[in-house]
Amino acid sequence: MNINKPTRYILVTIKYILIIVPLLYLAKIGLMIAFYKYNEHPNINPNPTDTLKIYGKTSFGKDCKLLFNTTYIPNNSLGVINSERDKVPATIKQDGTYEATIHKDHFKQIFTTWKMVSFSPEFQCPGYTQGGVAMVHLTDKSKATKVLIECVKEQWSSSMDRATIYNHVTCAYSSSNSAIGEVSNLQKTIEVNFIEKNGENDDNNTRSL
Repeated sequence: MNINKPTRYILVTIKYILIIVPLLYLAKIGLMIAFYKYNEHPNINPNPTDTLKIYGKTSFGKDCKLLFNTTYIPNNSLGVINSERDKVPATIKQDGTYEATIHKDHFKQIFTTWKMVSFSPEFQCPGYTQGGVAMVHLTDKSKATKVLIECVKEQWSSSMDRATIYNHVTCAYSSSNSAIGEVSNLQKTIEVNFIEKNGENDDNNTRSL
């Protein structure tokens, strides 16, 4: 069967398309896997410059240590989602004030940049583990410059085993906050104050899970 030139050209084009498209797809998958593996454990930036200072007062947990858990994700255009976390201790002074400095550019890679997207306070108290947390997200919109967080020591018992008691520190935003859970990416300082929730910081404050 004779095939004219235009028809032969179309058939050859379709043939190459059927070969090239799967190869491009496989190359994309391979690139995404390589990119993910490369950024799976980013390097710590030896010279961070983008800082966020957190300061305020705390009347909660005088026997506790205060830390801030930070979460970072990479900026990339391949749709790969990965995250890294860090812990930053706060310095608590005798007068009940504290401060902590977080580096928003804590992680660094050659082919991508990492950005901090959120942080949350953690009180490490003897005999207690962290329960509920008050997460603060960094956004492109300017929101709160001052945040009030209420914390309480609680004892939780299981409905299946009431003899087992779990000690937790639970923190939540105070109802007086006008802009809950959001801080501007451009902010350099944020005031976060901690208070005891209704003075319920005792061993009789027991709840059921």
